[in-house]
Amino acid sequence: MKTRLLLLPLLLAVGAAPGVPLEIQERHGKSFRGTIDGFPVLMLRGTHRERGEAHGRLEAAAILSILDEVLIPYMHKLTPGSWERKFLRETAAFSFPARYEEELAGMLDGLRAALPRAEDRTLKSLQREIRGDDLKALNCLSDILGAGCSSFSAWGGHTADGTPIVGRNLDYYAFPLSSKAVLLACEPAEAGLKATVDVLMPGFIGVGTALNSDGAFLALHDEKGLPGAATTGWVPRSLALRSAIESASGAAAVADVAAALQGVPVRVGNNVHVCGTAGPSSVLEWDGNAKDGGVTSRGPEGHEMLVCTNHYCLREKAEPRPDSGGRFEKVSRGLESLAAADRKIDLAAARKLLEGVGRSGPIVTHLSYVAWPAARRWTFAVSPQTGVSATKGPWIALEWKDVFIP
Repeated sequence: MKTRLLLLPLLLAVGAAPGVPLEIQERHGKSFRGTIDGFPVLMLRGTHRERGEAHGRLEAAAILSILDEVLIPYMHKLTPGSWERKFLRETAAFSFPARYEEELAGMLDGLRAALPRAEDRTLKSLQREIRGDDLKALNCLSDILGAGCSSFSAWGGHTADGTPIVGRNLDYYAFPLSSKAVLLACEPAEAGLKATVDVLMPGFIGVGTALNSDGAFLALHDEKGLPGAATTGWVPRSLALRSAIESASGAAAVADVAAALQGVPVRVGNNVHVCGTAGPSSVLEWDGNAKDGGVTSRGPEGHEMLVCTNHYCLREKAEPRPDSGGRFEKVSRGLESLAAADRKIDLAAARKLLEGVGRSGPIVTHLSYVAWPAARRWTFAVSPQTGVSATKGPWIALEWKDVFIP
């Protein structure tokens, strides 16, 4: 089913919103690759192994391109040989839970099946075939190289229906990655794991800005973190967050995600903005230090709104870096101005808040995102060109039923 005409009866049967066409380009088992409203989508269904194999088969060329044309040359331009000497060596100190080992092994098998000739699987920048440790390094990238992000949430009297709205900018180094972005939807076959959707790059199996089928949402932000005791055995943070969001309920999202992260060894510090189907939301200040079992929850202080950037507010009492503190204050003032004017926070207001802290240049806003978790509805934009903020790109609006077709 490669054309809109062939897919139209199916879209009508499942009630997809008009104007948001899903076009399936290639299938593998129950999984598929295609586009939705012109944006790439990758739907992965099945067991850990099956999802990994489908990921490798459907995105083999894209995974190689991200490594061979974007990341490795960029790293080597800064420090020659750094992929092998730094990133692969540092990745070896991480511990991947068994389910993710299985998924990545399936991805490598799927990639090999999609590209049976060894020369087609060769990373020209390294003059060798792609290996499993390259896929692992891809999924540890944000643990090794962090950057910065901004987000807010509001609910109650600040929104039209009282349910939460959450907005987030994902900022990272200005690799030319955004052109490779896909809407990654996952429907695990394993009992107890909820479906999720995120905007990621092919080859990534964790989450950074995730919404699940029950209305739980989380967004990852960097923080330097308190010192931890572990020197090896860290779980890549995006994988720990996937495990957390797949088990979280919409009604108790904050408590569920906090419980899932408690005691998980992590190399770097994190602020995890968590929101469910009703307020209040929370920022989970999470690192490898034993304080509070590794997770300190920061909720709102007398207001039905919350702001998050890249510094701890509770776990460590320290003056924030000017960049993080400046973005925090700017979003906070924007929310307070809306409240003073008795204006409900709608999409236009949310986008304006995010535009105010959007970044262009060496650190760029790759993704700008607004969601209404209770409605399983979201809208997003990605960086339209290298170094240009996503807030300047075209926005795509989606609902759960648009993506998760039978």
